[in-house]
Amino acid sequence: MKIVAVVGTRPEAIKTAPVIKRLFATSAVDLKAAFTGQHKEMVKQIFDFFQITSDCSLNVMTTNQKPPQVMTAIMTKVEEIFVDSAPDWALVRGDTTTALAGIPVAAYQKI
Repeated sequence: MKIVAVVGTRPEAIKTAPVIKRLFATSAVDLKAAFTGQHKEMVKQIFDFFQITSDCSLNVMTTNQKPPQVMTAIMTKVEEIFVDSAPDWALVRGDTTTALAGIPVAAYQKI
């Protein structure tokens, strides 16, 4: 089973890192961790603590970005990851722009 986990912020990393860690250890799961870059340094601390390496860093944040631009960038790049990876499941959780962008993209891709 192929799964793509999408994480962007510290709260998402705190809640999702133990699940990602467990899925990485499961031989029946091919997991790809995608990091959007919303909370770059804070997520890195959580991932380092759990010894998680993201498979792709989307680096969506730029100077003076407005929320719709962040949302568009996340949706575009997450869609590319989903198309390239063709996962069976997407792991997206939270109440942030990353989750708000990732969930409909997964639905549009029928994941």
